[in-house]
Amino acid sequence: VRDDIAHLQAAVDNAQKALTIAQQNLVAIQTSAARSIADSQETLRLEQEKYKLIIKMPLTGDIFYLDPRIILGTDAITNNLETAYQSLLKVRDNARLAQEQASKNTADAEAAVAKAQDTLKKAQEDLDRKTTDVSVDLIVRRQQLEASKASLVKAQEDLKKRKTGPDPQ
Repeated sequence: VRDDIAHLQAAVDNAQKALTIAQQNLVAIQTSAARSIADSQETLRLEQEKYKLIIKMPLTGDIFYLDPRIILGTDAITNNLETAYQSLLKVRDNARLAQEQASKNTADAEAAVAKAQDTLKKAQEDLDRKTTDVSVDLIVRRQQLEASKASLVKAQEDLKKRKTGPDPQ
């Protein structure tokens, strides 16, 4: 029984450690994700500043990146402008990917924390159940012991009476 309780307590301790690690990983991932998103947004902002061909739609607030060939009405554009346009598109896509990856990593870390919490809860319930079972078993055994002691005392008294013989009355 003690081995069972020790094993269950070790399971609770291990589950608690796993939960702590999962929570630490979640914080690290959230911090990293926030930094990655902020960095990619700043890079995008800087590229937008460089490019300066951003049109903000007044009704929706959406941002459209226009191909300089369309704006200038020509295929004859400078390499610098084409390079800036391609760079802007790449940075925009990278910012979107960073946001998606950060969301996925955060969701995975949150799921790991939830799983660790469930594991800890189950391990604690198993330990509590075993401890309760042992406590109930101990109470029953103590009652049995007391009953056995009472029976022993009565049996000893009966034996003593038999050895001394019948009552002389």
